[in-house]
Amino acid sequence: MTRENRPPDEGRGPFSEGNTEPANDDLPTQGFYPPDRAGGGDSPSRDWIELVSERRRIIGRDERVVVSDTSRYPYCTVCALHFLGADGKRRVGTGTLIGRRTILTAGHNVYVPELRRFNSDFQVLVGLNFSAQPFTVSQIHAIDADPAWKARRDQLDRSHDLGVILLQDQVADLSTNQPLEAAMGFNNYSDADLINERVDIAGYPADASQLPPNAGPEWQPGTSMWRSFSQVPANGLDASFLSYVADTQGGQSGSPVFRYFRGATAADDRSILVGVHTHYAPALKMNRATRINPEVRALLIQWLGVVG
Repeated sequence: MTRENRPPDEGRGPFSEGNTEPANDDLPTQGFYPPDRAGGGDSPSRDWIELVSERRRIIGRDERVVVSDTSRYPYCTVCALHFLGADGKRRVGTGTLIGRRTILTAGHNVYVPELRRFNSDFQVLVGLNFSAQPFTVSQIHAIDADPAWKARRDQLDRSHDLGVILLQDQVADLSTNQPLEAAMGFNNYSDADLINERVDIAGYPADASQLPPNAGPEWQPGTSMWRSFSQVPANGLDASFLSYVADTQGGQSGSPVFRYFRGATAADDRSILVGVHTHYAPALKMNRATRINPEVRALLIQWLGVVG
């Protein structure tokens, strides 16, 4: 029987063979911005998070579904990001583990072109599930954004909206203290391989429009993971962007847009990142991601080469 190409209820994807990482005491910093304070920690309180819903939209009926078990693959690779914006306001976003110590996110989660400044005070919470943190995260080593994004003076051109967070150590399972051997793969697919194909999105929205019945006053913005999906229409692709009608909200910037491939067994399942969610495109009436094209793929490989 053929297994459907949609994210499963369980399973975990291993790293590809040959993935190596440098020694912990020899992490390069040239070209990267060291944040003044970062790392894991408690979830933030509601009063210091600014709810941001502009640029990301619910299209038609809200079809997002809460992820109940964030410790399972591929959701264990998705991270909540809580940080201090360069404008002094608290923000929430989403990132994805694409390596043992490399987190991919939206460029505007890391760097604000209008202010020519980096955001700071990052908390990375891998697989955060309301108040539960199934994984531990080390201190952040450095952050950076696509050079083309840092060269901008505004966000009118949304191409190259990519950022990276490098961790000092590998993420570990909180219950076993064993390293998390899972990451989201990535590849640049042709238009023919994407048109009319299903893509999934998982991230940490700041709104509370669909809270499950068991969510009480302890719920805080950007602490519960939600998923949605849609097909990629023929007019949803160009060289730099990938568009879709999957529902998102503020806080989901940086979310992985991925295809899920079922293997013969759960151990053979793979998630492949095809884009990084960044904004809503009014002209198309669709949400949009920075597409993994050959140029972006080369940049991600370069970032992976720093710490793995």
